[in-house]
Amino acid sequence: MEQWINHVPREVVQAAAKVTWVGTDIDGVWTDGKLYYDANGGETKAFHVADGQGVKNLIQSGINIVVISGRDSAALRKRCEELGISEAHFGIKDKLACLQGIAKKYGLQLSTCAYIGDDLPDIPCLDHCGLAVMPANAPDYLSGTVNWVTPVKGGEGAFRYLSDLILYSRGLLEKIIEQYKTT
Repeated sequence: MEQWINHVPREVVQAAAKVTWVGTDIDGVWTDGKLYYDANGGETKAFHVADGQGVKNLIQSGINIVVISGRDSAALRKRCEELGISEAHFGIKDKLACLQGIAKKYGLQLSTCAYIGDDLPDIPCLDHCGLAVMPANAPDYLSGTVNWVTPVKGGEGAFRYLSDLILYSRGLLEKIIEQYKTT
């Protein structure tokens, strides 16, 4: 972890230290962005287990996760349920309005929100959050909208990198790691 964190710009680490909540897209961030349909038209998705651990680590540290997905699927709903994400929104066309509504509902500031997204519908959220992040395989034209690009592609643990960055910058990552060490 120290290897990649040393390459994160100081201002990004400082912004990550102020994060109190995280908004995230799913397709192209938690997944590789591919859509898989079975013979009956059902949709399946492959999620990277590291992203799930990142979600758990953030929640355990008191940092809430908000899912805002333009798509809706049983697989996505199941994954959010498994991870204990209570604030999950599916089939959302105006992601910024959704994010602003959540901020208002809980008395949160967008300046303390990290948002990770990978495509055009995410730009408004990326533009209004305190820390804007995209996976390595998002379109290049999004790079002017974000503070940081993860070292991996969506579906390869991109959310976990954001999670670890936030926890590291807040001095919480070592505490999480220590819980898993045997004595």
